[in-house]
Amino acid sequence: MKKILVVDDDSAIRSLLRLYLMALGYDVFEAANGQEAMDASLDSSFELVLTDIVMPDIEGIELIAHMQKGDPDLPIIVMTGHDRYTPIIDALQVNEILFKPFSMEEVSYAVKKIFS
Repeated sequence: MKKILVVDDDSAIRSLLRLYLMALGYDVFEAANGQEAMDASLDSSFELVLTDIVMPDIEGIELIAHMQKGDPDLPIIVMTGHDRYTPIIDALQVNEILFKPFSMEEVSYAVKKIFS
């Protein structure tokens, strides 16, 4: 079972994504911010990270850089409501960008594309 980490400071988004991805057969873990995600990555090896960009403590951009340093091949999907971050996100070479509000079909497509 593929392990996915969902990182977002909005608990409703995290819960919805966790439930949806679990229904698709994935093992899903949640983190409310970048620090929690970094801590979780010490104990688990994830096969995909879905992360927001704007969060308290450690923001998504710093988290992505940290995760890529530890595993340059780790697939990352960015979730953002701000298109002004697109040039920065592109520079980080993430796999996908989902603009909020996104549909569960968009999430499914992005995840399946990465795991195919």
